[in-house]
Amino acid sequence: MKHLFDLLGVLLALYTAYSVHRGRVYGKSGAGRRTWERTEDPNGFWTLIAIYAALSVLLVVWF
Repeated sequence: MKHLFDLLGVLLALYTAYSVHRGRVYGKSGAGRRTWERTEDPNGFWTLIAIYAALSVLLVVWF
């Protein structure tokens, strides 16, 4: 089971890096999903990037 969480953590880290490069990230908002763009909402964008980065590290280290 540890390998599954390691894989999920690595995939989430790759998605986070890709989102930083692209400048757009998708996240859950209410009942659906929402897009945060770096140019339109930098605070929301970087907050979600930080959450995804922390979650990816926790998936690899903690679980």
